[in-house]
Amino acid sequence: MDEFAALRRRLYEEHGAFGAPGAGKATEALYAALSGGAARATAVLDEVRQARVLAEGAGGVDALSPLLERLGANPYLDRYLTDALHRCGPAQAMPALQRCLEEAAGRNPPDTDRLAACLQIAAELGLPAFPAERVVPGLVGVDPNLRAASAYYIAALGMGEAIEPLLASLTRGEPALTDAEQLEAAGAVVALALECGREPAEAAGEACRRLARPGLAAELLYTGLPRASSGLVLVQTMFYGDPARAGRGNSGGIATLLRDLGNELASGGALVLTLVPYNTTASPYPFRALELLAPGHAVLRLPLHLASDDALGFLRAHGRIRAGLRRLFRLAGVRPQVLHVRFLDDASLAAAREAEGLGATLVTTLTPDPHRSLCDASGRFRPLATEAALEALNKIAIGDELLRRSRGIVGIGRRAVREQLLPYFPQLEDPRGRLITGIDEGIRMQVPAAGLDVPALFADPSLELRLTEPGTGRPVMLNVGRLSPLKGQLNLLRAWLQGQWWRRYDLVLIGGEFRSPSPGEREIIGEIRGLAAAQPPSRGHLAHLEALPNAQVREIEVFFGSRTLVPSPDLYVCSSLKEEFGISIIEAMAAGMVVCAPLRGGARRYLRHGVNGFLIDTADASSLTRELSGLLAGPPLSAERVLAIQHNARETVRLEFSIEHVAGQFAALYKSVLTVV
Repeated sequence: MDEFAALRRRLYEEHGAFGAPGAGKATEALYAALSGGAARATAVLDEVRQARVLAEGAGGVDALSPLLERLGANPYLDRYLTDALHRCGPAQAMPALQRCLEEAAGRNPPDTDRLAACLQIAAELGLPAFPAERVVPGLVGVDPNLRAASAYYIAALGMGEAIEPLLASLTRGEPALTDAEQLEAAGAVVALALECGREPAEAAGEACRRLARPGLAAELLYTGLPRASSGLVLVQTMFYGDPARAGRGNSGGIATLLRDLGNELASGGALVLTLVPYNTTASPYPFRALELLAPGHAVLRLPLHLASDDALGFLRAHGRIRAGLRRLFRLAGVRPQVLHVRFLDDASLAAAREAEGLGATLVTTLTPDPHRSLCDASGRFRPLATEAALEALNKIAIGDELLRRSRGIVGIGRRAVREQLLPYFPQLEDPRGRLITGIDEGIRMQVPAAGLDVPALFADPSLELRLTEPGTGRPVMLNVGRLSPLKGQLNLLRAWLQGQWWRRYDLVLIGGEFRSPSPGEREIIGEIRGLAAAQPPSRGHLAHLEALPNAQVREIEVFFGSRTLVPSPDLYVCSSLKEEFGISIIEAMAAGMVVCAPLRGGARRYLRHGVNGFLIDTADASSLTRELSGLLAGPPLSAERVLAIQHNARETVRLEFSIEHVAGQFAALYKSVLTVV
């Protein structure tokens, strides 16, 4: 047991449920441990700690006053101050917010971050702290965060007198709103119509006439949803990526899982709605509010202004996510029965807090992250910088709250609860009416052929990096996944170059968006190109394709899985630093590829080294170079050995990880949580 697990156990035994009212001492101890003790705690950490303790029920507005002076300075501080003001009640919270607004507005220039924070808190708490005439100027200001906060406040408080300025903001502003920002503002008009008792369709039509985009009105109303034949209405959230865009941006294996799982559950009669955000600050694809993936399974997209496309962006948008969910389900005419969240972030927390008002039973997929990464290999606490400590402490708090709120808790993998979760969540030992289980992830076993000419695909002249002699019997290392430092594509490329494996193996990378990449994708694409240019002899042996539809990826894997090359077989190399489960890994195994998967994470639960694949150290480029050299420079693999590994890989997936089997387990869980008393 590492130091963090031991601390969690001791604090739980001494203080009970984490984050509950009166658990301030446990919170103090967690902050001290992750900041390296009081002597190393920074001023920001100390402020956030104080706000968090106050949010857990200790003290009123007087205790908050010094911290309110810092409102708008740090998103973590703002989040806990919001919760603390909620506990204080409207009689104390409203004058405190009014004082903050006056102070921020009185600065020269006005403090827009502080103004936006005041408006967002007032909107989230439903406090009419400021008249419309004080808020409307923010709609046409230059600061996008203040514009979003102003529209949110006006809509949340039902300020009918502000509907004309809100409509005007769709076409005026300095600078003018982008198309995506106009879309979110139009959504705020519809929200205001709902709050004021106006006809939403009329408001949507009026907003879209201002935008000269009449076809958008139907999108804003989320019309055309199918209905559930079995009665179950399931909402599964996916706040990173989009199941219709697997491999692009933040859409990784979870996108494939939720698409296939939703399709399978819907085939049994459920209505499955996969909810994703549409970031209006960085929208690489046209908005579609509703996209049908299969009969009974639809993607719903929520237009959302995110200051950054990550967990910190969700932290800042917590209240707007809750309001957006309420609006979306009212407009769609849907009442979710089960809401399933899968990440420890503020978007999932916002959805979970809204579940009760929606009348939905909450299910959470719980993971011990960042818990298990807080200590080093010897089990001792790692020193954390301020931002890393704030992020970790926030995720820990979110995990504890999600656990308290949930009627169903799912671990990733059948042994996950005892082996991974209990050490860091000792409160799981007391179920208290919750259903707690571990469920593996799964994939479709049968994939329709896409009719690909795989060698021609890798030699496509339009590719900047392509193979010059594909299909000649030369073996390939294949890697599929979204472009991210966590996925390790650059480490794999460096290992391939350093080990001079390009002399024997071609390397094919599939993932990312080339035409409109995110900033993170653009950086990694540039590094891939730079590394390739620095090693001219490798040119022609490296191909990089942007993300492909899952059916095409699976057909590529089947192409390689059907070959038996000796002594150098085709390899699927998952270079991720860690995979929680590894959808991409089991897809390659199902195709019969010889898989190399990370030692860290979920692959160890199903991959037996040398039997149905190989486990390798993927910590960095040096580790990958060493591991691949040990595998490829060792005794040659015989044809019989390769065939046995391929067969065993297919059988492992067929027997344990079919989507039909996994969906049956989830269906049983959802049925059970709806009947738990």
